[in-house]
Amino acid sequence: MKKLIFISITLLFGLNIHAEDAASLSEKAEQAYKNKEYAAATEIYESMQTEDKLSADVCYNLGNCYYRQNQIAKAILYYERALLIEPGMTDARENLIIANGKKQDKIDEVGEFFLTRWLNKLANIASSDSWAVTSIVCFVLALVFVLGYLFLKNLLFRKIGFFGAIVLALVFVMSVFFSNRQKQRLINREYAIVMSPSVTVKSTPDDNGTSLFVIHEGTKVKIQSVLDNWIEVKLSNGSVGWMLYSDVERI
Repeated sequence: MKKLIFISITLLFGLNIHAEDAASLSEKAEQAYKNKEYAAATEIYESMQTEDKLSADVCYNLGNCYYRQNQIAKAILYYERALLIEPGMTDARENLIIANGKKQDKIDEVGEFFLTRWLNKLANIASSDSWAVTSIVCFVLALVFVLGYLFLKNLLFRKIGFFGAIVLALVFVMSVFFSNRQKQRLINREYAIVMSPSVTVKSTPDDNGTSLFVIHEGTKVKIQSVLDNWIEVKLSNGSVGWMLYSDVERI
């Protein structure tokens, strides 16, 4: 028992130190940013995260740091990562629009069916975790309304319980769907940002393939498939081709 208590105290102490270190690093990074020492702030923020554990706030701050250093492709990458983690982050979305306005390629997007566009906007209101919490709340409330319908004698209250349970059940299903959708986006990370100044996209995964078109740093591509060190990508206008994996960085 004493050993268990000792381990628990040690773990709590370690977590507390880690939290203090993170807070200290964040303060140093913020101060460096305020002093316009953007390279120093970037280095600190980069040290605060790993590929397996990304923070939306840190990604957003990195986007700002890279933008201030006129590294537009990197800025776009980190704004996109912030939105991947927290789709409802308004500041990151607004800054992404500004950063995209500075990239060289202006590619028209293929129009989406209005229902698909509406569902995407609705899903991007919140993160996977937020939708999961919403689904749990709706499930519990739906049960309460069902119990009200079954056991209350007042006709009005029974009607409220019946229709309320139906509405909450629909919201529950929608929330589960959106939560899973956002989670899959985080897991798959099927989009990437071009990091090389200029890339010639080929018809085949080979240097001798036919040159199809040229794209530049900052352009967002969807990774369709991977073959050795080549990836098949799709642009927002529907164009498809092959390029080297080393020319992009996954969002």
